[in-house]
Order: sequence, then structure tokens, then C-alpha cells
Amino acid sequence: MSGLNKFSKAALTVSVRLIIYTVLAVAVWAGVKEVYRFGHDIFYDQAVEEEPGRDIMVTIKDDMEVKDVAEILYDKGLINNKLAYRLQAKFFNYSVKAGTYTLNTSQTIRQLLQAINSGEENAGNVGEKSN
Repeated sequence: MSGLNKFSKAALTVSVRLIIYTVLAVAVWAGVKEVYRFGHDIFYDQAVEEEPGRDIMVTIKDDMEVKDVAEILYDKGLINNKLAYRLQAKFFNYSVKAGTYTLNTSQTIRQLLQAINSGEENAGNVGEKSN
């Protein structure tokens, strides 16, 4: 009977370890996928929609900061990732200028940043996109 007890204990130990290793492997895989997606959002300048996209009016007030603008752009469907917008604004040293802008869902984050940084209302029109 003690031989069977030892075998059961060993089988249970191996099973628990396999479950733990499987959970860890799945967690690492999910983490890698998320890190890749986040890095892609930051470094690959992409638009929410293909051209011609949709024009959307956005009003930026004097007291707004980059994080407030990121929230508005996200809510209006102009960006997919608020943190990527904020990091690019900081990295490229863009600021927020109050005004009413016509932005387009086919504009990249960089183009949106340039439009809002320019302070020229309606500077974000599709015909005036820059690289």
C-alpha cells in the first residue's frame, strides 16, 4: 500500500507542476502578445481607418492637457490607444493648442498631433495631411 501511496503522491506532484508550468507559459505568451501590440501601437504610425476615413470635429479648450485630448480622440474614434498618443506627444514634444479641428479617422497619431500642435483650426483636413 505504501508503494501505491508514493506513486499517487508522485503523480499528484507531477500533475501540479504541469498545471503550474502551463499557466505560466500561457501567461508569458499573453504578456508577449500584449507587449508586441503596445510597441506596435507606439512605433508603427497607423490610422484607425483607411482613406478616405470620416471627418470628425474636435474642440480643444485652453485648459486641456495631452491626456485630456487623448481621451477625446479615443472617445471619438480617432485613435485606438490613448497611452500611445500620450507617449508620442511627449517623445515628439507636441503640445496642445486650443481650437476647433476637423480631424479624420484616416490620419495617423503623428498627423493628429501635428494638427493639434499647429493651433490652426481645421489644420487637420484630409487634403492637408503630411508625413
